[in-house]
Amino acid sequence: MVTNTHSRMNTVTEQKWLPRTAILGGLVVLAAALRVYRLTYWSFDGDEMNTLRDSLAPPDILNPKPLLFLLNHYLIAPWLPLDELGLRAIPVLFGIAAVPAVFLMYRLVVDERAALFAAVLLALSPWHIYWSQFARYYALVFFFSALFPFMLYKGVLDRRSGLIMAGLALAMCAILAHPTSGLVLLAFGLWLLLRRRHNLRAVKRAIAARPALSIVALLVMMGIGYRLSDLFVDWYTLRQDRWGYQGPILLLSYLGWLVPVIAVFGVAGISWLWRDGDRSLAKLLTAMLLAPILLLAALTYVVPISTAYLYATTPAIFLGAGYFLARLMWLGPTVLRMPLAAVSCLGAAIVADLPPLASHYQDGMRRDFRAAAQHLDRVANPSHPIVSDQPRVLQYYLKRPVLMLSRDPEVFLEQVDTVMPTPDRRLWLVVEVKSRGGFSEQGLGPLSSWVAANCRLSVSFARPRLDYKDNELRVYRCHVPAGHDLIGGSRPPRP
Repeated sequence: MVTNTHSRMNTVTEQKWLPRTAILGGLVVLAAALRVYRLTYWSFDGDEMNTLRDSLAPPDILNPKPLLFLLNHYLIAPWLPLDELGLRAIPVLFGIAAVPAVFLMYRLVVDERAALFAAVLLALSPWHIYWSQFARYYALVFFFSALFPFMLYKGVLDRRSGLIMAGLALAMCAILAHPTSGLVLLAFGLWLLLRRRHNLRAVKRAIAARPALSIVALLVMMGIGYRLSDLFVDWYTLRQDRWGYQGPILLLSYLGWLVPVIAVFGVAGISWLWRDGDRSLAKLLTAMLLAPILLLAALTYVVPISTAYLYATTPAIFLGAGYFLARLMWLGPTVLRMPLAAVSCLGAAIVADLPPLASHYQDGMRRDFRAAAQHLDRVANPSHPIVSDQPRVLQYYLKRPVLMLSRDPEVFLEQVDTVMPTPDRRLWLVVEVKSRGGFSEQGLGPLSSWVAANCRLSVSFARPRLDYKDNELRVYRCHVPAGHDLIGGSRPPRP
């Protein structure tokens, strides 16, 4: 009789889990398809060349973000060439793994339904798909930042030292992926300080239970902090560079990448947690969002900040959005036994994702340097110099020297005089033209007048997008008159 009872209970449990397992498996397949599709179709971008450079030699562990480079060098390079596939293999694998990881982690801190909704939104997220196909470290940032704060949260609440140590280990991996993940760890520390004192005592007991691991964690944190102090000094010297957004514009860029509907659902879900859910978790999610965002927004007035630096905060948004949709399951009328409010909001989120998704698969948010190199191979005389604002990536595909473009008029003029051995004095100019919601980036800058007077557009590589993120690569054929300056006047010939 006991055996039959247990058999029936196991059967019920398996039947209960079967739909969820099938749905999660389908989501993983969907996430993999979206992230693998056209993975190698896009040419390298300028930032990806930095990853190639740092992955070829054994990476310096004191590098502020060595994790991806270590994995590329020791795991990928022995088996695959570090081309478009090899260099993007680790990001795409972490991008796919994030979907089941989010479900398994979030179901521990909220419930299965909210975790499943969060996994659906993540699988279709244009921003997450973009970083999963880009040979930088942000897919790793998301993966670890979606795990460690909630593992620490459960460890503190349940007083389980093993979870706390595992959370700290994942936090170190996140920081080694990119230092901005440390802001999420800082947010957890703020949440912990606001908790009752017995939780601090639980943390102390957990650390005491694993003294060796705690000492190692402390030394690693000290090493990271020491390296970051040097990084900030170097970072501060870039304050005159013209990239990144300031203050509110950074936040608008963040919302644009995240998709505003998802952000609204995330904030609504966190607010719902505050009102009648787990207020402690709501406080943690609020700290995970506000502490990094406000700090980085303030730093935009001192140093250049990329929107990607806010990426470690997005797991909190997905958890809040999943909780919001799960709560809607109990509200409003039903149609065909489906809750209308939840289905409508989920549909709105999916529809909002479609334009940036369709746009992503047009150009991958990249400039097509491979096509530009093929064009120059056909039309450029080998004796004519080639100048570009992204010389390394163009040289990678062109297999011939490419000069770095200087937008300073005097420096460019000296460069032109140096590299003009041919009688016809011609050169090729390859420049990026990017626009983000009407905020155009630097482009040619002070050289625009000279290019208009002395160059003719040979070809433009651009794909039409449905969103407001335009990416274009222009190839100019330029004639450089001797003795002329950059604004159309003349100057004395060089002695």
